[in-house]
Amino acid sequence: MSILTRVRTILASNINAKVENAKDPEEEMNQYIREMERDLREVKGETEAAIVLMNRAKRSLNDCLSEIDKMERYATRALENGDEVQARQFLEKKLSLKPQKQEYEKK
Repeated sequence: MSILTRVRTILASNINAKVENAKDPEEEMNQYIREMERDLREVKGETEAAIVLMNRAKRSLNDCLSEIDKMERYATRALENGDEVQARQFLEKKLSLKPQKQEYEKK
C-alpha cells in the first residue's frame, strides 16, 4: 500500500506542477491586449507626426508658390513702369525659387 501512496503522491505532485506552470489564458489575453494598445498608441503618434510633416511641407510649398507669383507680379509692374533692370531682378528671384518649389513638391 505504501507504494500506491507514493505513486499517488508523485502523480499529484506532477499534476500540481503542471497546473502551476500552465499559463493563465486570461492573463495571456490581458497581456496581449496591453501590447496591442501600446502598439496602437505608437502608430497613432507616428501618424500624427507624419501628418504634421505633410502639413508643414504643404504650407512651405504654398508659401513658395505665392512668392513666385509675387515676383512675377513685381516684374510685370516694373516692366509697366519701364524699369527693365528691376524686372530682370524680380525674374531672377523667381527663377531662383523654382528649385525650392521642386524640392517641396518631392516631399
